[in-house]
Amino acid sequence: MIKDPVVLNKVQDGVFANKDYWPTEDGTTFCNVATQDVLKQLGYNALEGFTADGMYDFISTSSDWLIKPMADAIDLVQEGTVLVAILPAAKLNQSHGHVNTLTPGSADFSGKWDSKTPLCMNLGRVGTCFRAKGENWAFQIPPEIYALVSTL
Repeated sequence: MIKDPVVLNKVQDGVFANKDYWPTEDGTTFCNVATQDVLKQLGYNALEGFTADGMYDFISTSSDWLIKPMADAIDLVQEGTVLVAILPAAKLNQSHGHVNTLTPGSADFSGKWDSKTPLCMNLGRVGTCFRAKGENWAFQIPPEIYALVSTL
């Protein structure tokens, strides 16, 4: 597993530039596949083939991952720790879940959440694709954030 903020940024830049991960005109999204690609390039393959909901089920029960408070995640990602933000469909009250990877950089501030939020690389619905904005731009409610234990 690679723990390096420069490599993490470079991998995320490459995935973000790949338009195959951007939403289609019919509304199909690929947040799960984009996240899996980032993780795979960093050396973690256990989530391949899962939907965002399947990824949540795995991550939330796996000893590979450890839930972290949002405030801690802001500092951890600066060190190159691999982190994902994720919520399943049931918690989002939507038809499917959402997932993205955190990215190094200055934290954002959410007035709605009244807290600092880590930056992320987000590939979701049309209008929600960005390279380095706060998690508050990717999720309507605060997501659960998990750190890949091997990068802590």
